[in-house]
Amino acid sequence: AGNIGIGTDNPTAKLEINSNSANVQFGSMNLSAGYVGLMLNGGLASKDYNVVSGNVSNADSNLYINVPYNRNIIFSSSGTAFARFYQDGSLGLNDQSPDGQLDMISNRAPTDYIVSISSQNDVTGSVFSILGNGKVGIGTASPGQTLSVAGNGSFLSADFSVSGTTF
Repeated sequence: AGNIGIGTDNPTAKLEINSNSANVQFGSMNLSAGYVGLMLNGGLASKDYNVVSGNVSNADSNLYINVPYNRNIIFSSSGTAFARFYQDGSLGLNDQSPDGQLDMISNRAPTDYIVSISSQNDVTGSVFSILGNGKVGIGTASPGQTLSVAGNGSFLSADFSVSGTTF
């Protein structure tokens, strides 16, 4: 009822394309057999816009997202960008001009996590955390100071100084 099928007599979606060859192409992608892609303009050789799945028969299970040179990949929701992969390899999270390879602007509350790295299966909780207030925890999920370390530490440098602290 209103569905279009190419290569099928019974399409189950508005547009369904089935192909006996591994390739379903929109345009000329010049791909090896086994790769499936959606090409928006040009082909892989010219590095135009396209999305290609890996060739599973060749143990390539990657998803390739290609954009032309000097273009970015932007993820957005309701028209607002929240992640940008830049052509130089940097990633901006809520940041349109990252200062480093990874740059994030947080809209979290001071006591919420900006970064939380946990052990496998989250068995021991957060092993590294950065809160919205700038406090960093190593071995603790709730740092109480600018830097809180739970457990033993080691400094590999002979130079170590502490100012303004009483032990």
